[in-house]
Amino acid sequence: MTDRRAVETAAGGAFSAQEIAAAMRISRQAVQQRAARRNWPCDESAGGGVKRRLYRLADLPADVRQALARAGRGGADRRAAPGPQPAASPAYDRESLWSYYARRPAKAKAEAQRRHALLLRVEALADAGRPAIQALRAVAAADGKTSWQTLRRWRCAVRPYARADWLPALLPHYRGRARTPLDPRVWDYIRADYLRPERPTLAACYDRLLEAAREHGWSVPARRTIARRIRELPVEERVLLREGEHALLRLYPAQQRSVRDLRAGEWICGDGYRHNVFVRGADGRVFRPVTWVWADVYSRRILAWRTGESEHGDLVRLAFGDLVGRYGIPSAAVIDNTRAAANKWLTGGAPMRRRWRPREDDPLGLLPALGVAVHWTSVQAGRGWGQAKPVERAFGVGGLGETVDRHPLLAGAYAGSSAADKPANYGSRAAAAEVFQRALDDGIRAWNARPGRRSEICAGLLSFDRAWEESYRAADARRPTAEQMRMCMLAAEDARVGSGGTVALAVGAAARGGGRNRYGADLLLQFAGRRVVVRYDPARLHGEVHIYTLDGRYLCAAECMQAAGFGDAEAGREHARARRRKLRAVKEIASAEQRLGVLEAAAMLPAAAAEDALPGVIEMDFSRRQPRSAAAAAGEETQDWPAAADDLILSLARGAGL
Repeated sequence: MTDRRAVETAAGGAFSAQEIAAAMRISRQAVQQRAARRNWPCDESAGGGVKRRLYRLADLPADVRQALARAGRGGADRRAAPGPQPAASPAYDRESLWSYYARRPAKAKAEAQRRHALLLRVEALADAGRPAIQALRAVAAADGKTSWQTLRRWRCAVRPYARADWLPALLPHYRGRARTPLDPRVWDYIRADYLRPERPTLAACYDRLLEAAREHGWSVPARRTIARRIRELPVEERVLLREGEHALLRLYPAQQRSVRDLRAGEWICGDGYRHNVFVRGADGRVFRPVTWVWADVYSRRILAWRTGESEHGDLVRLAFGDLVGRYGIPSAAVIDNTRAAANKWLTGGAPMRRRWRPREDDPLGLLPALGVAVHWTSVQAGRGWGQAKPVERAFGVGGLGETVDRHPLLAGAYAGSSAADKPANYGSRAAAAEVFQRALDDGIRAWNARPGRRSEICAGLLSFDRAWEESYRAADARRPTAEQMRMCMLAAEDARVGSGGTVALAVGAAARGGGRNRYGADLLLQFAGRRVVVRYDPARLHGEVHIYTLDGRYLCAAECMQAAGFGDAEAGREHARARRRKLRAVKEIASAEQRLGVLEAAAMLPAAAAEDALPGVIEMDFSRRQPRSAAAAAGEETQDWPAAADDLILSLARGAGL
C-alpha cells in the first residue's frame, strides 16, 4: 500500500479499473476494454506480487471523471487533484466532424437527432443518481423502439467526444453496398457509345453493350449499375460530350448588369422575330412575316417596329428611322452581327465589325454617322449569345408569340411554335397583311402596358410604359434634323459616277428586267470615276435621288433620266435641244468668267534678261566656213532629194545582186 499511496500522491489522484467500474456501475472488464481501445494513459504499481494499472484523474474522459465525482472519489477524496482541473483538448477534429454532419442527408441527420435525444435522457437520469443500467433500461422501455443494449453501445461510442459534439458523432455510418468492380473495357465502350452528340438513350447503349460483351467475353453488370456510374460523372463532362460547348457555357452563372445608371432612350437593342402566323401579301403569296423590334434597355419598352416578308437591312433602317423620329437619337445600340443588322449601310465604319471584307472606299454607316455607338453581342461556341440582348425577353414565353401570334384577329392563321405544336385548324386561313399589322400593333401595345413587370426598374410594380415615361420626361433627347431623317428613311446604294455625270442603280423593275435606272446632275461631272452613295426612296424610283460622298457629305440631288423609245424622233430632238442649251450655257459661263485673254496673260510675264558670257569662255565665230566645190554646190542646188534617194537604193540593190 505504501508504493500505491506514493504513486497516487505523485499522480495527484489515480484510480484502478476496479474503482472506476464501481463508480460507473459497470464491470471491470468493460473498463479495461475501453481503456485498451482508447489508450488511456496509466501507471503500473506492484503490490502483493500483483501489478496494477492506475489511471490518473486528469487523463480520464469527462464521463468517467463525472462518475467518480458522483461516487465521491473525484471531488472530496484525498486522492483527487486539488483545485480545478484544466479542460483536456479533444483528441479529434471538431471542424471535420461537423463538416461531415453538414454533408449528410436529412434522413441521416434525423436519426442522429433521435439518438442524441435518447442519450440525453439517459444522462439526465444518471446525473440524478440512477444507476447507468437502470437509466438505460428506463429510456429503452419508454422509447419502445430501441433496446437498452443499443443505447449502451451508443453511449460507449460517444464517450471520446465532448457532449457538445455528440450529435455529429451519433450519425449512422451506413457504408452502402459493396462497389461492383467494372471491367475497364466495358466502361470505355459505354462511355464511347453514350457520351456523344447524338445523345442515344442508355437502354439502347446497354443493348449494344451486351452484344459486344457476347462477342468479346466481357462481364457486364446490371444496367442500374451502369446508370449509377454515369450519374457519378461530373455534370460538366456529360453536358459537354452530349450537348456541346454552347450548352456547357450555359451552366456558368450569367452575369448580371444593372441599368440604374442609364436613362430612357440612351441605350437600345434590336432583334428580329419570325412570327408563327401565315400572312397573305398584296401579290397573293403566303409567308410567315418577320418583325424587327427596337427596345429600350433601361425600361425594356418596345419603341419601334417594322414587319416584312424577310429580315433585311431596309427593315432595320426604317424601324430605326421611326424610333429616331419619335424619341430622338440614342447614344448606343446593341445588335447581332447578322447580315441584316450589320450591313455596311447601317454599321459601316463601326469598330469590331466582322461582316464582309472591309474596303477603304466603304461608306460610313447610318449608326456611326448619327453618333450611335454600336455594341455587338458576343458569339459563344459558334452561336449567338441571345441573353446579352434584353429584347430577347419579348420573344419568349408570354411575349409576342402570345400577344400577337395568338391574337383573335389571326384566328385560323396560327401555325404553331414548332412542327409538333400545330393547332387543330392549322392552315385553314392566311391573314391579310393589313389585319396582321393591326394585330401586331395591338399586341405590342399590350406587351408594353402590362403592369407588375419584374425588371430592375419596374420592380414588380410598373409597366414598361410607366417606367419609360418616368425617365423619358427628364431625359434630354437628341432631336434629329431633316437631313438626319432623310438618312434614316432613304435606302442607300454605292455607285460609280460615269463620264457624263450620271449614276446607275440596279433597283426596282429595271433590276428585274436586267436594266438600270440612271440619275444625273451637273455637279457629278466633277466626281466622274469616283464612287458615291446614292440614297433613294424605293417607292419613288423615278423621282430624284440624293448623292453623298463615301464619308457622308451631301453633294446634290439627281433626277431620273428616262429611257426613250428607239424610234422616238421627238425624244431625240428634245435631247439634242437640251444638249445645245447645256453647251450654250457653259460657253456663256466660261466667257463671263474669262475676263483676261491669253495674250494679255503672256504680256504680264517678265522679259528675259540678256546673259553675259561666262569668264574663261572664248566667243566662237561662225562667219568663217569651209569652202565647197562648185560641182557639189551646183548638185546640191539642182538634184532632187527623193530622186537621189531612189538612185542610192538601186545602186545598193545591184551591189547585193538583186
